[in-house]
Formats: sequence, structure tokens, C-alpha cells
Amino acid sequence: MRSQAPSPAHDQAIGVATAVSPLATVPVDGAPATIAVTQSALEGLQAGAWDALPGLPWWGALVVGTVLLRLTILPVAVYQQRAIRRQMALQPVVEAWVATLRENLKSHSLSQGWNLDRYRQEVQRHVRRQIDTLYAQHDCRPIFRMVLPLVQVPLFLNTSFTIRRMCGLPLPWFDATDSVPAVPELSQGGALWFSDLLATDPTYALPVLIGAAHLINIQLNLAANRQVVVPPYFLYLINGFRVLSVGMVYVAAQMPVGVCLYWLTSALFSTCQHMCFRLPAVRRALGFYITKLNGS
Repeated sequence: MRSQAPSPAHDQAIGVATAVSPLATVPVDGAPATIAVTQSALEGLQAGAWDALPGLPWWGALVVGTVLLRLTILPVAVYQQRAIRRQMALQPVVEAWVATLRENLKSHSLSQGWNLDRYRQEVQRHVRRQIDTLYAQHDCRPIFRMVLPLVQVPLFLNTSFTIRRMCGLPLPWFDATDSVPAVPELSQGGALWFSDLLATDPTYALPVLIGAAHLINIQLNLAANRQVVVPPYFLYLINGFRVLSVGMVYVAAQMPVGVCLYWLTSALFSTCQHMCFRLPAVRRALGFYITKLNGS
């Protein structure tokens, strides 16, 4: 594939990247602007270009950068969890409504001569309408469950591709060549058994830890939603995610350690986040509880 000339928006983004980290050298040929900005931010973090943070070894820059990135979207996670917890708190109200509506409509259906299908349709229609009103009053519509993935997934992919490219692996559909220059310092920027961030993990420890962390997060998420009425396909999704978590071990084993370090740090952040959201004191502080039903 031939490389295209950088667009004005791309050039502007590179200017922003240089402003973020004047010490950074960003290989931008063929790379999207978001990749260039993310790489520049990581290089600035490692070189100590930010006054608030000293220079860090490369492994530390990847870990700290991941934590900072996750902290920026933490308010979105709090917003989503608040909606989920409030939905759970309203579950007894919903169940009581369903029972009452069934009884009320049963006598009405007999007087109107409805068949069983018509009766069920009317129950579902009335329940759906009242539940939508209740969830709207308490700011916990089911659509809010998709807010965090819509924000987190693009950031995860962008950062993964950035670090992957910094390790010398080209971006599919963007880089015109089969290889791109790696950041040389990454070869000596690791720690412990993973001293070379450009190489794969010969011990497979990081890939296994990544898979285990994802499985733990799936179980924590399942436990957090056990009191919420979920659609029938929810368990199929959970099982699918479990299979993907096991597959992540194989994928991570083919990736440079730099990418694995980002994946593991992000997964462990999610684990800590799930566990913190389970603490009663944290729930009260973040407004997960409903103290008044607004006359519902």
C-alpha cells in the first residue's frame, strides 16, 4: 500500500505532540495522528519533559502512562457503575410492579375477552413503559451500560497500536513498509526478567498473567451484575469473553513485552477498580445508593 501525504489535521496533531513533549522524536510517516500524539506523550513521560513527573525508565513510563490514561476515563466508569447500582437498587420496585400489573391486567383481560398472547403483550408494554420512566427518573437507563466500552475500547486499541509501532511492528493498512523503526531505548528499558521490551516474553509469565487478570475481571463483573435482570444472551457473551481471555494468552505471547506490559497494567487497573467499587464506603461516596425513590 502506498503511503499518503499527511493531511493538515495530521500536521496539526504533530504540532500538539511536539508541544506535549519537545524532547520526543515521533516517526509519523503513515501513522494516524492519534498514534503520533500518544507516542509523543509516552516519550515525554519517559524523558521527564513534564514538570510534574521526573524521568522514568521505559517500563515505568508504560505503567504510569497506562494508569494516567485509565484515571482520565475513571469518571465515565463511575457514571456507568452509578447507573448499574441504581438499577440494582430499583429491582425490588420493578418486581413489585410486574406482579401488580399482572394482577390488574388479568381481570381486565377477562372482561375484554383477551387471549393469552394479547394479555402477555399488554403486560410487557405496561411494564416496559413504567420501567423506562423509573430508570429515567433515577438516571440509570440500560443504555448507560455501553458508555464505558464506547470510550475505553478505542483508547485501548489506539494505545496498543502505538506501543506496538514503537516496538518496530508496522500498523496494518497505514504503514507502507513491512517494518518501522523501533524506539532503540526500549531494548534496555525493561526490568526483572523482561529487560528487553522489544522482545517477546520467553517465560510466558506476562501472557498468562494477562489472561488470568481478564478472567478475574469477567468474574467480578458477573458478580456485580448478579442482581440485575439481564437479557438471555448475556451468559453467552460472558462465555465468549472467557474464551477470548484464554485466547489473549496466545496473542500476548506473540507480542513484544512493551505491549504485554500495557495490557497487564490496564487489566490490573480494572481489577482494582472492580474491587473498589464493591466497598460500601466507596459506593456511598460515589452516589451508588438510592436514598429516595422520588415518589415512584
